[in-house]
Amino acid sequence: MRTDTLFEKLKGWKENIEKEVGEKVFTLRQEVSGLEKWKDGIWGSISYDLLVPIMRRNELHYEISTKTTGFFIKRDVLAVLDKKRRANRIADLMSRILFLSPGKILKASLPDEFLRKLHEEDPEATSVVFFDQVDLPNVNKLSLYGSALSSSSAYQEGLKHGKIYYVVFRERKHGFVL
Repeated sequence: MRTDTLFEKLKGWKENIEKEVGEKVFTLRQEVSGLEKWKDGIWGSISYDLLVPIMRRNELHYEISTKTTGFFIKRDVLAVLDKKRRANRIADLMSRILFLSPGKILKASLPDEFLRKLHEEDPEATSVVFFDQVDLPNVNKLSLYGSALSSSSAYQEGLKHGKIYYVVFRERKHGFVL
């Protein structure tokens, strides 16, 4: 789908959902905002409301909480700037908006070599590295935190015994933590 078509489908999109809890009806909103064309891509935010149960003086009450997440689309790639569970929820919502059907946007994964290169090209920007398929006894996953990761012996051991599957770093140009 062309960038202009995607932009038009997302521009001004909003949806209200009525949710009844007991005798009270809540209106939950989902909407796309802050949409901008950028070179050959699109930047924007998507917000959605959630009902949050709260105990107050031994009574259950509900409050609306709004979550807002940034995203960008370039060519055939949608990047959602949030944790995995929320990103999957937003990808499914974007599939409904853009293709009128859930499940049309598929999850992609980055190869171990790409994540290693990403970290090693700018190690100061990396704050966390997660290793998977670790071949140490009783260890399945390994995570390392800190700004001096690539120069540490623990990082080198992680590379010997596992594969990088997740990296948390600050993207310098826009300041996003990815």
